[in-house]
Amino acid sequence: MKIVIIGAGSGFGSRLSIDIMSRESLRDSTICLCDLHEGRLKKVTEYVRGTIEKYKLPTRLESSTDRTKLLPGADFVITSVSVGGGAYYGYPYNMEVGIPRKYGIDQSVADSYSVGEKS
Repeated sequence: MKIVIIGAGSGFGSRLSIDIMSRESLRDSTICLCDLHEGRLKKVTEYVRGTIEKYKLPTRLESSTDRTKLLPGADFVITSVSVGGGAYYGYPYNMEVGIPRKYGIDQSVADSYSVGEKS
């Protein structure tokens, strides 16, 4: 199975790859990581590759900033897009996580509405 993750440079790329590899039925897949930001893509690729090597998994890994190289033959394509910047710094992180935390509420990132959103 070939799984392409577009926007893999975000925190979702590494966690989603780990989730995929944690399923026995998906361990023999090819995970293709794609992101426009070379630096973030490199970090996620190194992390996923290290996990594959550490646990001696049969998972194959490809990585590219060019989605057209990765998409042919894909069984699944997952997109993770952060509009306006990274989800874990600045906006919307501060409003979704930082403000609730200030008042003792442990709130995960809320993609549409949360206690940290403006009314």
